[in-house]
Amino acid sequence: MDKEEFIEFSTEELQAIREGIVEEAFEIKQYAIQKPPIVKMFNRKLKRLSDLIDIQQDLFPEDVVEKGDSTSLLPYSQELLDDLFTTYFSNKSKLKQRMFASQSLSEVSAIMEEMCTNEKEFGSVFNFLEEDESIIVSKEPDPMRIHELIKEVDESQTITIDKIKNSTNILPIELLNEMKRLFLLFKKY
Repeated sequence: MDKEEFIEFSTEELQAIREGIVEEAFEIKQYAIQKPPIVKMFNRKLKRLSDLIDIQQDLFPEDVVEKGDSTSLLPYSQELLDDLFTTYFSNKSKLKQRMFASQSLSEVSAIMEEMCTNEKEFGSVFNFLEEDESIIVSKEPDPMRIHELIKEVDESQTITIDKIKNSTNILPIELLNEMKRLFLLFKKY
């Protein structure tokens, strides 16, 4: 006969555990909002979040908040480079806003997974580029800078994915490096 062992916690210990869960969940949310969604890096946080969810369900079932619906993201079907990046930054913003507003540990976990999926899907758009291992994948450029670079090139010609496939020389190196960074994230991370 299996006999389950129970650990008794005092009210103060339970309160400290509850506060620890809230604090650690907040730190994970901040991490997800501030860092690029790299699957290998997010997986450690997702594992810890899973542990926190288990603890919360066991000790504080009344605190469990069910996750909401998934975020409706725009597809990456545009042909114009400016439209693609606008959609990408819009999707990232939606996910970060939802992360910021979330009160549910399971929802935070689901949003982190959606963030990684979004990053990979956008990176796959640039699957025609050569891999460049020298690119630092964890360093994201300023979105406004990306739009400035696209607008500079767009002044002389409209930039489409097909044009880039034919010649990457039409792009500023900073913009090309961002596209390579996104592709590398898709391919390797």
